[in-house]
Amino acid sequence: MKILICIPHFFETAPANKARYHSEREDKRQEKIRGLAKCIGILHLLFGRAHIGANHRQRIFEEVPNECAHSVTVKVVTVPEKHLLSEIGIPSRLYEHVPINADPRHIGFETHKVIRSHAGQYDYYGYLEDDIVIHDPHFFCKLDYFNRNVTSADSKALLQPNRFESFLDTDKVHSEWVYKIYPDYTYSDGPVGDVIHTLDYLGGRVQFERARAPHSGCFFVNEAQLAALDQAPTFGSIEGIDDGMVLDAAATLPIDQAFNVYKSTQRDMNFLQVEHAAPGCFDQMEIAKDGSVIWNHPWDESG
Repeated sequence: MKILICIPHFFETAPANKARYHSEREDKRQEKIRGLAKCIGILHLLFGRAHIGANHRQRIFEEVPNECAHSVTVKVVTVPEKHLLSEIGIPSRLYEHVPINADPRHIGFETHKVIRSHAGQYDYYGYLEDDIVIHDPHFFCKLDYFNRNVTSADSKALLQPNRFESFLDTDKVHSEWVYKIYPDYTYSDGPVGDVIHTLDYLGGRVQFERARAPHSGCFFVNEAQLAALDQAPTFGSIEGIDDGMVLDAAATLPIDQAFNVYKSTQRDMNFLQVEHAAPGCFDQMEIAKDGSVIWNHPWDESG
C-alpha cells in the first residue's frame, strides 16, 4: 500500500501560567524531542523494506523480506522557527519538512489541507500528532481488514486505535501499581448505541463498538473515506472551534462529523493501538493508602 503520513508539529515555550500543552513547556522539550523522533523513525522501522539479517554460516548480512512493508511518505508540517526538527537526530531524508506560516495552534488544521492536496495519490492518508507512536507492524493490515469487512454494513464506519500511555520512562513512584493508562477510555457512562461488529482474527473473535471516546491523537482514512472527510465542516477549518480546544480538535472533530467512529470493545483493547509518547495521565494520578487510584485533574474546571 502507498501511505501518506502527515505530522503537525510545533514547539514554542509559553509563560508557565499560560502553558497548557507540552508543546509550550520548556521542561517538556526533551520529552517532545524523543516523542517526535520515535513518531517518525518507527514508521520506517515497521514499514520500510531495509531489513537485513545476520547469516552466521556465511558471515554475511542478507536482505530479509518485510511482509508488512508499505511505501510510506512522511511529511512534518511546522510553523517556521517554531519546531524541534533540528534536534531529533533523524535523517532529513526520512521525512519532508513542510513549513507553513500560520498560528501554531492551528497547525493541525493546516495539516488537513496538506492531506487534502494529495487526494488521489495514496491508498491511505494518516494524520499523526507529533508524539503518537505506532508499534504494530500489522497496523495498516488490520485497519484495511476492518474497512473491507465492516464498511459494507456501515458505509460511514471509521476505526480508531486505542491510545495508551506507558509507565516506562516516567519517574512516578506509583508506576509499580499502574503500567498502562488509556487516557481516552470513555467519555460516556456506557456504550454509545447498541451496534456491535464482530470479525474473525487469529482464530478468535474481535468486537467493535461505537467509540466511547473518539480521540486517539490520530486518524487514518482510505481514498473513499478522505472524500467523505473533505465534506466535514472542520476539515481544514477552525471556524466555530473554541481556541482553547483547537489543538486536540484537529485530530477528532472532523472525523466525528464525517463518520461513525468505532474502536475495539473494552475486552479487545489491544487489537489496534498507538502510544502517546508524552504521557500526561501519570501526572494526574495518586495512589491512595488502600491502593485505589485517584484522579487529581490539574485543570481548573470551575469557570
